[in-house]
Amino acid sequence: MGNPCPSLPPLFLQRECMYGRNTLHLGRIAGLSLLSVLTATSALSQQKLLAVDTAQSKVNFTLVDVLHTVNGTFQVQQGDVKFDNHTGAMSGIIEVGVGTGHSGNDIRDRRMADNILDAPHFALATFEPKKMHGTIAPTGDSTVQVDGVFTIHGAPHDMTVAMKVHIDGSHAIASTHFVVPYVKWGMKDPSTFVLRVNKEVDIDLTLVGGIAPVPTTTATGTTPAAPGMAHNGAQ
Repeated sequence: MGNPCPSLPPLFLQRECMYGRNTLHLGRIAGLSLLSVLTATSALSQQKLLAVDTAQSKVNFTLVDVLHTVNGTFQVQQGDVKFDNHTGAMSGIIEVGVGTGHSGNDIRDRRMADNILDAPHFALATFEPKKMHGTIAPTGDSTVQVDGVFTIHGAPHDMTVAMKVHIDGSHAIASTHFVVPYVKWGMKDPSTFVLRVNKEVDIDLTLVGGIAPVPTTTATGTTPAAPGMAHNGAQ
């Protein structure tokens, strides 16, 4: 019947005649499997996790009335944010306690928490990032646009914010500014016949935390997301 492998060099001819053509097919399969593993590993390396340090993170607010400007803060309760530079996908949540508002006036702060924000029924304001436009550099400064859902007073609102990010090793700072039209969104207007208050409040959010590749599950458990950082700000 002639040579079964006429176009192959002697070494390959010997292997083909001994084991058949499956040898080459197995080699191709192994090569494709290795490529798939490398591709998956590369994609995973693009995914990062920001574990928020609540002790250093903060929310500043500014509210203007006809007499003066009120400045205050809210406390970040907890937060984790995952992002993928390759796809732009984001996930996670930032939680802020609406009853933690502090402006230097106890009466005003209680009224804000109980009457305006209704903290007894809606204890948290949250932001859930969904999509990132742009990429975050592995070190130094970056600015990206983030699409997400901001929920306050029990109602979700789609929002896009410009997020400034600074990364230094495993330490990260992310900050953004946005405006909340609280009266338009169904909260009470604190204005009176005498005192007129702006119906929008300016919010400056600053998140500080540790940043690291997304944890991977191993035989001994899950690797830490960001060394030295925890939700409660413990070092």
